[in-house]
Formats: sequence, structure tokens, C-alpha cells
Amino acid sequence: DDCKPGSRKFFDSKHQTKFWSCCWSCQRCDAHSITQTWNQINCTQCEPFTISNANGTECIDYTVFRFNWKGTFAMVFYIIFALCIFQLIFVWCIVIWKRNTPIIRASNFVLLNLLLVWYAISIPTAGLFLALDSPSICLLRLVLINLSQIGITVTIICRSNQVALIFQAGFMQKYANQLTKTRVQLVIIGIIITFTASIIIILAKIQPINIIKVELPDHHMDMMCDYNNSSSFLALVIFWLVTVIASLYFAYRIRSLPSNFNESKFTVLATVMFTSVDICGIPAFMATVGQARKVIACITVIAYVVIINLCYFLPKIYIILFQSHLNTRENAMAGITHYTFSKPDSLSRPSVVTETSIDHTIALSPFLSKKKIVPTHIKPPMSSTASVTDNM
Repeated sequence: DDCKPGSRKFFDSKHQTKFWSCCWSCQRCDAHSITQTWNQINCTQCEPFTISNANGTECIDYTVFRFNWKGTFAMVFYIIFALCIFQLIFVWCIVIWKRNTPIIRASNFVLLNLLLVWYAISIPTAGLFLALDSPSICLLRLVLINLSQIGITVTIICRSNQVALIFQAGFMQKYANQLTKTRVQLVIIGIIITFTASIIIILAKIQPINIIKVELPDHHMDMMCDYNNSSSFLALVIFWLVTVIASLYFAYRIRSLPSNFNESKFTVLATVMFTSVDICGIPAFMATVGQARKVIACITVIAYVVIINLCYFLPKIYIILFQSHLNTRENAMAGITHYTFSKPDSLSRPSVVTETSIDHTIALSPFLSKKKIVPTHIKPPMSSTASVTDNM
């Protein structure tokens, strides 16, 4: 019989060659080869990432992997997404409502709102990693990561530096008043974010991010951004790690400062957690493909959101709503009066802590005194309190 398209002539090796012209059987081509004419002896191999159709007459592309938006992880993501949106709106309303209270003013109302902006950008960024890859999506992810994740770490750096300059002016005493101003911090953050974003976009234009095909089981393929060979992604990782390490250093320097004015211990905790997330998340992201890569990227971005919540916003909201007696000017001044530098910064000069009581005023150098100042019946002057709070 004649062999139809999709099959080939198969000659049994047991028969002598002279009988091959009359004696054969038809054998179907395998899944990655085809024939398009009758009585073909050999099947034609399909191109990579293609498979023969049901008739074995045409090569068709693998099925492109798409994230299952109805799967288990998608359901978990929807719940986390909704909780993050609700929490963002709730916290933002509380921050604006209580903006004139000591805990918000001491945390720097403007920089606190900037952190909430980065937080808001992080939420859709996490979802974008689950979308189907394309050249524009690949670049957009890098830009949003630069805005959100690097924005968070740079804001922490500027906030920690601002606090360090207020309490430990050091050799930069003559510039301290200028550098502690919030508008100067905003300019620094804007310059850094603009610079890093520009470098990423320029590198992406010089060397576009390619879309590569990755073969998956069951004749599926993933269209994946080739971040492993992308100079723009490499630049983002370098910027990311540098800012995380820098934020860890600055947070460590202010670890012993009055916590009611600068969240020093929470800042250190947050930067340590950021570093841990990056150490685990970035190598895992680069080493995986398909759905695993998408999920890891999504979890890494969400981890930043969770850390910001736990270390910056929830402690403030808890004090505002449930411990309002701590959110007072007197408590803030008491925290400063109790403060003692146990390990002075080598670059810092001793600052003077003033205890004002009903009967007398004492000026002490915290570097020279190893004992904490224990105030009784503190009644801080309004001008002194206002100047510290306004700088924060």
C-alpha cells in the first residue's frame, strides 16, 4: 500500500534489499517529524519548540505556558493583594489623620508618605511578574523594581542619615543643618532614583532584553525574559545590592538612638530582612525557569511589602490606636533625656543632652557620662521640643 502523508516507508531489515522495492510497511512519523507527500522514505524533522500536528503533516508551535490565574497560587495572590490594598489605604488614612502627632512628625511625615508610595508601586509590580513575558513587560518590570524596591532602600538610607546627622553631627557639623532638611533628602532620593532608572533604560536600549524559549514538559514552552544575559538587569541587581548594604550600614549606625524618634531598632531589623530576602531571592530567580521563576519573583517583591508593614507601619499604628499615652510630646522628650551614647561614633562629636526639671537644668555630655540621666518631673520647654520634632 501507498504510505500517506504523515507516515514513511519502513523496510524490514530481515528482507533482502532486492525485495525492498515491493515489500514495505507504513510507519507513522514520530511527534517531532512530518511528511507532506506520499510514499516518503524519511520523515522531516520539525524545528525546535515545534511538534507535528495530529496528522503528522505540519509542524506547529509548542503551547505557550501561561500563568494559571485560577490556580491555588493565584487564589493566594488575590487574597494577599486585597489585604495589601486594604492595609495601604487604612495606614495612609491614619498617617494623614494623625500627621500632627509626635510619632508621625518624629518619623518624618513626608518620607513616611514616600515609603507608602513605594509600597503602593510594589503591589502591582508583584503581579506584573506573573504576566506573559514580552520585551516591553521585561523592561517595565525593571523600572518598577527600581522605583519600588530601590526606592524603599534609598529612602531608608536618607532617613537614617538624617537621624544620624541630627544626633551625631560629627565632622559634617557645618553642613548638618542643610542635610537634615527634608527637601534635601527628597532631592537626594530623586537624583538616585532618576540616575539608576536612566542607566537601566539606556542599557536596555543599547542591549535589548531578548525573549528566549524554554522547553517545558508535555510539549509546552515558556516565553521568558533573558535577564541572565541582560546588562540592564545586571545593573539593577548591582544598584539593588549596593543600596541594601548601604541601608544596613546606616541603620546599624543609628541602632542605639532614641527609638521613639527614628524606629532605629525596626530599621535595623528591616534592613537585615531585606538583605536576607535578596540573598535568597535573586539567585533563586536566576536559577529557575517557567512558573517557578514567576512565583519566586512575585514572592520576593511581596516580601518587601510585608517587611515594610511589619517594621515601619504596624508599630506606629499600634501605638496610635492602642497606646495613645505614648504618642505625646512629653514621652518623646523623656526618651531623648534618657538617651546615652554607649558606643560613640568615631566620626561624631559629643552632643549635649539637657535635662530640664522643675528646679534646675543640667547639661551633660553623653560620651563622658556612662550613666543614664534619670529625669524626674520633666517639663521640657516648648521651643526645644519643637526644634527636635521639626527636624525629624
